Amino acid sequence: MRIQHVPAVLVLSWLLGACGTTINMRQPLQEDVAGTLRYGPVEATSILSRVTPDDLAQLKQAVATRVARLPRGDRPVTIELTVTEFDIVNAQARFLVGALAGTTRISTAVKVTDESGRTLTEFDVQRSANPGGMGAFYDQRASAIDSVADGVAEALGGKIGSRKDK
Repeated sequence: MRIQHVPAVLVLSWLLGACGTTINMRQPLQEDVAGTLRYGPVEATSILSRVTPDDLAQLKQAVATRVARLPRGDRPVTIELTVTEFDIVNAQARFLVGALAGTTRISTAVKVTDESGRTLTEFDVQRSANPGGMGAFYDQRASAIDSVADGVAEALGGKIGSRKDK
């Protein structure tokens, strides 16, 4: 590569990026159950040191807000979230090197149980995003958490079995 092309490559890599949310159903929610649930407590945990109590609180709130919009039934259930991957690229790195700073990733295992402790569904929501230089202009942590919460609500709404989107 010629030296004169290096600035153009750097500008392109700063700007370009991609994102996606994947939901992998391990135990799908039965179709006839989706509208009968009353979502109660949302619990969030992680053994990862980089996941702060504030991150867990934000995730719990985001999920609770979204599932409150779902059809409400009479069967009380608990949503258990376990954050298994949490890599956030900070805004400074994003601004300086754009897409070359790497990909923001959050993976969360979700388990929904009824009052008797019976598991109704289990699935994983993985969010990966590399917004390039544009990521310097918004809170990537909040955006990734919101995307995971959207995925949880979609799965609990019975709209998907297994899907991947952009």
